Amino acid sequence: KFADSLKTNCLKALDLVKNIDIYKNQTLKYEVADVKIWANLGLYYAEKTKGAVALQMFRKNGENKFKLEAVSFLENAFSYWNEVLKISSPLYNDMPLVHFSEEKKRSKEQVKSMRFHWKNMQGEVAKDIEIAKNAVQER
Repeated sequence: KFADSLKTNCLKALDLVKNIDIYKNQTLKYEVADVKIWANLGLYYAEKTKGAVALQMFRKNGENKFKLEAVSFLENAFSYWNEVLKISSPLYNDMPLVHFSEEKKRSKEQVKSMRFHWKNMQGEVAKDIEIAKNAVQER
């Protein structure tokens, strides 16, 4: 129910901004992009949640249909993640992770490498699909 509600709200947000003309106002361009980014992140989490539930169902009872559902949901989640990258990459630079850079034990090089952008986590998102594909029933 949570995932379905989240998906509904995110699709509504995307629908609300789909016809906004962003080309005459630079600030509005970023605001609309943020709505699209957050909506797609919500869609990602809705699909990931469904995938996690289906995967656990497979692990508990071994029914292959749940494994196939998990993979499908997680592939959908990955596509929403890629939409976040498509929207955010042209607009936002990698940002320093301030809470890491404040630690005095890190070198300048280490701090410089600790930057955030959704693209930096794409590999981790893809791993979810492989985890589901390789899952086995719990004994």
